[in-house]
Amino acid sequence: MTRIEQAKKEFATHGFTKLEGVFLGRRLAKVEAAVNAVCRAPSPFFKRIKSKNGPGEFLMDFNNWRRLAEVKSLCFDKELVTVVKAIADSSKCWIFHDHLLVKKGYAPSTPWHQDRPYYIFKGDRNLSVWIPTCDVTPDLSLKFLVGSHKSNQLFVPRSFVDGAELGQRSDLDILTDEVIGRYPIESVPLKAGDVILFSNQVLHSAPAHDHSSDRAALSIRYLLDGALLTEQYINATPPFNKMGVKVAEDGPIPEKFFPRADQGL
Repeated sequence: MTRIEQAKKEFATHGFTKLEGVFLGRRLAKVEAAVNAVCRAPSPFFKRIKSKNGPGEFLMDFNNWRRLAEVKSLCFDKELVTVVKAIADSSKCWIFHDHLLVKKGYAPSTPWHQDRPYYIFKGDRNLSVWIPTCDVTPDLSLKFLVGSHKSNQLFVPRSFVDGAELGQRSDLDILTDEVIGRYPIESVPLKAGDVILFSNQVLHSAPAHDHSSDRAALSIRYLLDGALLTEQYINATPPFNKMGVKVAEDGPIPEKFFPRADQGL
């Protein structure tokens, strides 16, 4: 079984998988350039979450690929997109958005959540690629509830500022400790150049950052075969529903906003 075949199987059963050495040398420099470009020139979506437990902060920004060439180049990276399609078993791939995540010092934790309820798209294959620019030890890395993507449940999304629920919908459940306890927890350590691919529906979190060095990563969200628009979300992130996208249940991907990533720049 090849590395990709093994990763594809793991993604299907666990909801996530790690691939080692996807970005090395000049390719890792490409990731660093994208992260640095966003930090130098953040967008109006830029958010700085201060820690309540000491000097530190969590920096986030979204959807910079249209205005920053470094980010666009990474999102449309042919080798990466080919891997994404293979892991998701998809014939096509569209760019959804990019997401900068930088934790410094005593940065706050990221609560347990699924990505899907923040998004205006549904689909069993849609995924994120999480690409750090540095080594990430198990105590600082993403944690997943193994197999939680197979549940039919969708949960109310939570604020990354304080973990509070962001609203209520009758078709979204409340994520409880009992639900979390149903699944084994796995933390995924990475070396610089490794990536994690994970389903929009898998439950995941990240611990508080208590470290002298920064943890910088860029996550790229892709849409795959079967992706459709949905009105089943709270606090759309990014707020494409306020940016010209007409969201209608089961609507097709509007490629004006979300072009094919597998057709090149």
